[in-house]
Amino acid sequence: MDVEVRPVKISIGGEDYFVRGDVDSQTIQEIAEFVNRKIREVAEKTPHQSSSRVTALAALNIAEELFQEKKARDRQLQEYESRANRLLEWLDRKLAEVTA
Repeated sequence: MDVEVRPVKISIGGEDYFVRGDVDSQTIQEIAEFVNRKIREVAEKTPHQSSSRVTALAALNIAEELFQEKKARDRQLQEYESRANRLLEWLDRKLAEVTA
């Protein structure tokens, strides 16, 4: 999969932008669709807010989701590290028993 080096036209909240990224153009479009979906969700829940406020609230919602995912990933990584350390300790004990 080749990464696009030329700008990709996307629309966010009705505004057009030309962006470049470290991913292919399809992924950039999918990200834009995700952002627009979040903007629509906020707009449906807060119909009397300005578009800039709706966009800011959507950005906060996306950031909160990302933050929660990172926390979950970090917890999982800590659990994996803990299990790996316990396994290494067990292996060290067994190896010591065999070589003793």
